[in-house]
Amino acid sequence: WLTNITANQSPLAAAWMTPGSAKVLSEVKIHEGFQVAYLAVRGRIMERLEKEGLDPSETPVDIAGHSLGGALATLAAVDFASKGFKVRCVTWAAPRVGNAAFGHWYKSLNVPTARFILRFDPVPHVPMDKTQRLGTTAAFIEKLLSHV
Repeated sequence: WLTNITANQSPLAAAWMTPGSAKVLSEVKIHEGFQVAYLAVRGRIMERLEKEGLDPSETPVDIAGHSLGGALATLAAVDFASKGFKVRCVTWAAPRVGNAAFGHWYKSLNVPTARFILRFDPVPHVPMDKTQRLGTTAAFIEKLLSHV
């Protein structure tokens, strides 16, 4: 749960950067807890891929996850795709992981993605914009329905 509640959005860590990407990714912010959790395992994953000598352009990678695992799958998908891997991503009930700039970056990588959510499950709709003021349950439901 600590990973889930460390919800501050923070800039990308240096591990995400590739040559020439710093300017493009300067506006990208992601959920701090998810970034910490992903980066805790990322090194071992990348080390294993390098050890196997896999060619990213010829290596398909399917990534899937549920809830927190879906958030981590989203981060892994963008990470692998930015390194040239052929990635497909499927998530169930995954929360949002980044700001609008992250969304634009993700879309620019053309990762085939299936994101499954239940209409009234709040997890896929958080964190909500800090500018939103939801005063009633009806407003909350209306906000949820607008994302489905």
